Amino acid sequence: MIGGKKILMAAAAAGAAAASGNDFSAATFKALWRFEPGNLYADSIGGNTLQEGTAPDSDAVDFKEGAGCAQFVRENGDFLYIPDIDLDPEFPCKSGETNDDFSIAFWCKFASIPVTSYLVGKWAFGAAGGWMVRLLTSGTIQFSYVRDTGSWINFSHTSVLLVGTWYHVGVGFENTNHDHIICIHDTDGNAVGTHKVGTHWAAMGIAATDFKVGYNMDARIDEAVHADTKLTAADFQKMALGTYGS
Repeated sequence: MIGGKKILMAAAAAGAAAASGNDFSAATFKALWRFEPGNLYADSIGGNTLQEGTAPDSDAVDFKEGAGCAQFVRENGDFLYIPDIDLDPEFPCKSGETNDDFSIAFWCKFASIPVTSYLVGKWAFGAAGGWMVRLLTSGTIQFSYVRDTGSWINFSHTSVLLVGTWYHVGVGFENTNHDHIICIHDTDGNAVGTHKVGTHWAAMGIAATDFKVGYNMDARIDEAVHADTKLTAADFQKMALGTYGS
Protein backbone atom coordinates (compact mmCIF):
# COMPACT_ATOMS: atom_id res chain seq x y z
CA MET A 1 0.00 0.00 0.00
CA ILE A 2 1.23 3.51 -0.82
CA GLY A 3 -0.77 6.44 0.55
CA GLY A 4 -3.81 4.24 1.08
CA LYS A 5 -3.69 2.84 -2.47
CA LYS A 6 -2.84 -0.59 -3.77
CA ILE A 7 -0.13 -0.66 -6.43
CA LEU A 8 -0.37 -3.40 -9.06
CA MET A 9 3.27 -4.08 -9.77
CA ALA A 10 3.45 -7.05 -12.12
CA ALA A 11 5.98 -6.93 -14.93
CA ALA A 12 4.87 -4.55 -17.64
CA ALA A 13 2.42 -6.30 -19.90
CA ALA A 14 2.81 -6.43 -23.64
CA GLY A 15 1.40 -3.27 -25.14
CA ALA A 16 1.92 -1.11 -22.02
CA ALA A 17 2.33 2.47 -23.14
CA ALA A 18 5.47 4.54 -23.26
CA ALA A 19 5.50 8.08 -21.90
CA SER A 20 3.21 10.47 -23.72
CA GLY A 21 4.76 13.00 -26.06
CA ASN A 22 1.97 15.52 -25.45
CA ASP A 23 3.04 19.01 -24.44
CA PHE A 24 0.41 20.70 -22.26
CA SER A 25 2.55 23.70 -21.29
CA ALA A 26 0.29 26.23 -23.06
CA ALA A 27 -1.55 28.58 -20.70
CA THR A 28 -4.95 27.25 -21.81
CA PHE A 29 -4.33 24.01 -19.87
CA LYS A 30 -5.30 24.36 -16.22
CA ALA A 31 -4.89 20.82 -14.86
CA LEU A 32 -3.26 17.52 -15.82
CA TRP A 33 -3.78 14.34 -13.82
CA ARG A 34 -1.39 11.62 -14.99
CA PHE A 35 -2.37 9.09 -12.29
CA GLU A 36 1.19 7.94 -11.73
CA PRO A 37 2.05 5.21 -9.18
CA GLY A 38 2.91 6.73 -5.81
CA ASN A 39 1.55 10.11 -6.94
CA LEU A 40 -1.90 9.14 -8.08
CA TYR A 41 -3.79 12.32 -7.23
CA ALA A 42 -1.33 15.02 -8.31
CA ASP A 43 -2.05 17.80 -10.78
CA SER A 44 1.06 18.16 -12.95
CA ILE A 45 0.17 21.72 -13.99
CA GLY A 46 -1.45 23.44 -11.03
CA GLY A 47 -2.59 22.89 -7.47
CA ASN A 48 -5.71 20.87 -8.20
CA THR A 49 -4.68 17.79 -6.27
CA LEU A 50 -7.49 15.25 -6.13
CA GLN A 51 -8.78 13.87 -2.84
CA GLU A 52 -9.95 10.38 -1.99
CA GLY A 53 -13.61 9.54 -1.85
CA THR A 54 -12.64 5.90 -1.78
CA ALA A 55 -9.14 5.30 -3.11
CA PRO A 56 -8.85 3.62 -6.52
CA ASP A 57 -6.00 1.22 -7.25
CA SER A 58 -2.90 2.32 -9.11
CA ASP A 59 -2.25 0.01 -12.07
CA ALA A 60 1.37 -0.06 -13.26
CA VAL A 61 0.67 -2.83 -15.80
CA ASP A 62 -2.21 -1.80 -18.05
CA PHE A 63 -2.02 1.93 -18.79
CA LYS A 64 -1.66 4.42 -21.64
CA GLU A 65 0.79 7.12 -20.53
CA GLY A 66 3.72 7.45 -18.16
CA ALA A 67 4.12 4.59 -15.67
CA GLY A 68 0.56 3.80 -14.60
CA CYS A 69 -3.11 4.74 -14.40
CA ALA A 70 -5.97 4.82 -11.91
CA GLN A 71 -8.21 1.75 -11.73
CA PHE A 72 -11.71 2.37 -10.38
CA VAL A 73 -13.87 -0.46 -9.04
CA ARG A 74 -17.58 0.26 -8.65
CA GLU A 75 -18.17 -2.31 -5.89
CA ASN A 76 -15.50 -0.58 -3.79
CA GLY A 77 -17.14 2.82 -4.25
CA ASP A 78 -13.94 4.26 -5.78
CA PHE A 79 -13.90 7.91 -6.79
CA LEU A 80 -11.73 11.02 -6.55
CA TYR A 81 -12.80 14.63 -6.13
CA ILE A 82 -11.75 18.16 -5.26
CA PRO A 83 -14.15 20.71 -3.69
CA ASP A 84 -14.93 23.85 -5.66
CA ILE A 85 -13.31 26.03 -2.99
CA ASP A 86 -9.98 24.16 -3.38
CA LEU A 87 -9.77 24.55 -7.15
CA ASP A 88 -7.16 26.95 -8.54
CA PRO A 89 -8.29 30.42 -9.62
CA GLU A 90 -9.22 30.34 -13.34
CA PHE A 91 -10.10 26.65 -13.16
CA PRO A 92 -12.92 26.26 -15.71
CA CYS A 93 -16.40 26.62 -14.19
CA LYS A 94 -15.10 27.35 -10.69
CA SER A 95 -17.72 29.27 -8.76
CA GLY A 96 -17.02 33.01 -8.82
CA GLU A 97 -14.76 32.83 -11.89
CA THR A 98 -15.71 34.07 -15.35
CA ASN A 99 -14.26 31.35 -17.57
CA ASP A 100 -17.03 28.89 -18.36
CA ASP A 101 -15.64 27.41 -21.59
CA PHE A 102 -13.67 24.18 -21.27
CA SER A 103 -12.35 20.95 -22.69
CA ILE A 104 -11.62 17.67 -20.93
CA ALA A 105 -9.70 14.79 -22.52
CA PHE A 106 -8.60 11.45 -21.11
CA TRP A 107 -7.89 7.79 -21.81
CA CYS A 108 -10.37 5.20 -20.53
CA LYS A 109 -10.74 1.41 -20.58
CA PHE A 110 -13.86 -0.24 -19.17
CA ALA A 111 -13.86 -3.55 -17.32
CA SER A 112 -17.66 -3.72 -17.31
CA ILE A 113 -20.67 -1.50 -17.98
CA PRO A 114 -23.34 -2.69 -15.53
CA VAL A 115 -24.75 0.77 -14.78
CA THR A 116 -24.35 4.36 -15.93
CA SER A 117 -20.74 5.34 -15.20
CA TYR A 118 -19.76 8.91 -14.31
CA LEU A 119 -16.28 9.38 -15.77
CA VAL A 120 -15.45 12.99 -15.00
CA GLY A 121 -17.22 16.27 -14.38
CA LYS A 122 -18.04 19.15 -12.10
CA TRP A 123 -21.49 18.33 -10.88
CA ALA A 124 -23.89 17.44 -8.10
CA PHE A 125 -27.44 16.17 -8.45
CA GLY A 126 -29.80 19.01 -7.62
CA ALA A 127 -27.28 21.77 -8.34
CA ALA A 128 -28.19 24.67 -10.63
CA GLY A 129 -25.09 24.34 -12.79
CA GLY A 130 -22.31 21.97 -13.80
CA TRP A 131 -21.42 19.30 -16.32
CA MET A 132 -20.41 15.65 -16.63
CA VAL A 133 -19.13 13.04 -19.07
CA ARG A 134 -20.63 9.62 -18.49
CA LEU A 135 -20.92 6.21 -20.13
CA LEU A 136 -24.48 4.96 -20.50
CA THR A 137 -25.41 1.29 -20.17
CA SER A 138 -25.76 1.28 -23.97
CA GLY A 139 -21.98 1.76 -24.16
CA THR A 140 -22.24 5.30 -25.55
CA ILE A 141 -20.52 8.41 -24.21
CA GLN A 142 -22.80 11.24 -23.14
CA PHE A 143 -21.89 14.85 -22.33
CA SER A 144 -24.42 16.64 -20.13
CA TYR A 145 -24.63 20.09 -18.61
CA VAL A 146 -27.02 21.78 -16.22
CA ARG A 147 -28.91 25.01 -16.77
CA ASP A 148 -29.28 27.52 -13.94
CA THR A 149 -32.83 26.18 -13.61
CA GLY A 150 -31.43 22.78 -12.57
CA SER A 151 -32.52 20.98 -15.74
CA TRP A 152 -30.05 18.71 -17.58
CA ILE A 153 -29.23 18.94 -21.30
CA ASN A 154 -27.73 15.79 -22.84
CA PHE A 155 -25.72 15.04 -25.98
CA SER A 156 -24.63 11.52 -26.91
CA HIS A 157 -21.96 10.16 -29.25
CA THR A 158 -23.42 7.34 -31.34
CA SER A 159 -20.51 4.88 -31.15
CA VAL A 160 -20.79 1.92 -28.77
CA LEU A 161 -17.58 1.40 -26.78
CA LEU A 162 -16.30 -2.09 -26.04
CA VAL A 163 -15.20 -3.50 -22.72
CA GLY A 164 -11.45 -4.18 -22.52
CA THR A 165 -10.44 -1.55 -25.10
CA TRP A 166 -8.58 1.72 -24.56
CA TYR A 167 -10.28 4.83 -25.96
CA HIS A 168 -9.31 8.48 -25.95
CA VAL A 169 -12.33 10.69 -25.18
CA GLY A 170 -12.32 14.44 -25.76
CA VAL A 171 -15.18 16.80 -24.92
CA GLY A 172 -15.30 20.55 -25.45
CA PHE A 173 -17.93 23.16 -24.61
CA GLU A 174 -18.26 26.91 -25.28
CA ASN A 175 -20.86 28.48 -23.03
CA THR A 176 -21.15 31.73 -24.99
CA ASN A 177 -22.69 29.99 -28.01
CA HIS A 178 -23.54 26.72 -26.20
CA ASP A 179 -21.45 24.73 -28.71
CA HIS A 180 -20.25 21.23 -27.87
CA ILE A 181 -18.00 18.58 -29.39
CA ILE A 182 -17.47 14.93 -28.41
CA CYS A 183 -14.59 13.05 -30.03
CA ILE A 184 -13.50 9.45 -29.50
CA HIS A 185 -10.25 8.02 -30.91
CA ASP A 186 -8.62 4.61 -30.75
CA THR A 187 -5.00 3.91 -29.80
CA ASP A 188 -3.87 4.57 -33.39
CA GLY A 189 -5.51 8.00 -33.42
CA ASN A 190 -8.36 6.90 -35.68
CA ALA A 191 -11.77 8.43 -35.07
CA VAL A 192 -14.28 6.01 -33.56
CA GLY A 193 -17.48 6.77 -35.43
CA THR A 194 -18.50 10.34 -36.23
CA HIS A 195 -17.64 13.25 -33.97
CA LYS A 196 -20.69 14.65 -32.17
CA VAL A 197 -20.97 18.42 -32.65
CA GLY A 198 -23.83 20.81 -32.14
CA THR A 199 -25.32 23.89 -30.51
CA HIS A 200 -28.11 24.31 -27.97
CA TRP A 201 -30.12 27.42 -27.20
CA ALA A 202 -29.59 27.29 -23.41
CA ALA A 203 -26.49 28.21 -21.40
CA MET A 204 -24.85 26.15 -18.68
CA GLY A 205 -25.18 27.34 -15.09
CA ILE A 206 -22.18 27.63 -12.74
CA ALA A 207 -22.38 26.20 -9.24
CA ALA A 208 -19.99 25.51 -6.36
CA THR A 209 -19.90 21.76 -7.03
CA ASP A 210 -17.06 19.28 -6.56
CA PHE A 211 -14.93 18.23 -9.52
CA LYS A 212 -15.16 14.42 -9.65
CA VAL A 213 -13.32 11.57 -11.38
CA GLY A 214 -14.45 7.96 -11.58
CA TYR A 215 -17.81 7.77 -9.84
CA ASN A 216 -19.82 4.50 -10.01
CA MET A 217 -17.68 2.81 -12.67
CA ASP A 218 -15.43 -0.16 -13.43
CA ALA A 219 -12.72 1.41 -15.55
CA ARG A 220 -9.15 2.62 -15.87
CA ILE A 221 -8.48 6.33 -16.44
CA ASP A 222 -5.19 7.82 -17.63
CA GLU A 223 -3.82 11.26 -18.63
CA ALA A 224 -6.82 13.50 -17.97
CA VAL A 225 -6.19 17.09 -19.07
CA HIS A 226 -8.46 20.10 -18.55
CA ALA A 227 -8.39 23.29 -20.66
CA ASP A 228 -10.22 26.62 -20.46
CA THR A 229 -11.30 26.65 -24.09
CA LYS A 230 -13.21 24.41 -26.50
CA LEU A 231 -10.60 22.43 -28.40
CA THR A 232 -11.02 20.91 -31.87
CA ALA A 233 -11.26 17.38 -33.21
CA ALA A 234 -7.73 17.81 -34.59
CA ASP A 235 -6.49 18.74 -31.10
CA PHE A 236 -8.05 15.63 -29.56
CA GLN A 237 -6.61 13.42 -32.29
CA LYS A 238 -3.12 14.77 -31.60
CA MET A 239 -3.57 13.99 -27.90
CA ALA A 240 -4.54 10.42 -28.77
CA LEU A 241 -1.40 10.15 -30.90
CA GLY A 242 0.77 11.74 -28.20
CA THR A 243 1.84 14.56 -30.49
CA TYR A 244 -0.10 17.52 -29.10
CA GLY A 245 2.09 20.62 -28.80
CA SER A 246 5.00 19.12 -30.73
